[in-house]
Amino acid sequence: MKVIKDKFYFMIDPKTKLDLIDKIHAHLKENYSSEGEHEGEYFAYFENDRIALILSHVDIHVKGYFDYKIEILIRADGYKITKLAEYLFGNKNEGMRQFFHDKYATEILKEKEQYDNLNLYLEECFQCINSKNLIAASMLLRCCVEVFLTIQGATEYNLGAKITSFIKQIDQKQDFELFAKNQKKAELEDFIKTIKGLGDDVVHLNGKNLKDLIEKYDLMQMFKLFCILIENSILKCDIRQKNEDDIAKRVRSINFTVKEKDLDDNDDDPIPF
Repeated sequence: MKVIKDKFYFMIDPKTKLDLIDKIHAHLKENYSSEGEHEGEYFAYFENDRIALILSHVDIHVKGYFDYKIEILIRADGYKITKLAEYLFGNKNEGMRQFFHDKYATEILKEKEQYDNLNLYLEECFQCINSKNLIAASMLLRCCVEVFLTIQGATEYNLGAKITSFIKQIDQKQDFELFAKNQKKAELEDFIKTIKGLGDDVVHLNGKNLKDLIEKYDLMQMFKLFCILIENSILKCDIRQKNEDDIAKRVRSINFTVKEKDLDDNDDDPIPF
């Protein structure tokens, strides 16, 4: 690897590059395509504008339709492919998707307008944790909690009041019935207050040691727990609907017409009993 004008150019062998391209292509197909029907068969159609925007992040430019033109990725140099993989999946595993059980969770966060702010804060927070920017990550995680509670209808002026109001009403909230039934109300309150407290302390040190604050908790673990919380509360109905739609598509694609077997008139096979 060599440095030229502050850019890192990665020398990767052809097989490694192709493996990355296959992974990127599969990710784009899964997350940025929609199904269409033609003559009774279902096909995936790429969302070209959205894919072009993503590829432009690493200076890979698409002219016309992306569709199945994997050669666009093959022609890109190893540096761009490596940076694109890091951008899509994070520096390890699969980016934010690794924190969600259902494949549709991150897709819903990106698609639904009501989650725009929450998704942006989550993305930024994850990148900061990955980059060891723990001061920024602490503040952003606090922002995630505030937006999360706002989505739940908490309209109070400050976050402390939002948390109090939310916890008082949690038993009446359909999104949180699983947490209430499984005696997680107190734990949930402590968890949310811990995130708030950390964010407050980082912003208003009041003589505290900043290093001690940001090293007190495992921020990646806190982030993971928060993702579990939102997946099993505000996202659960949309996730359920997505999976039901998948099942319906599979059923519609089945042809239950039984074809008659062509038999040879001279077939002397014995009766099978």
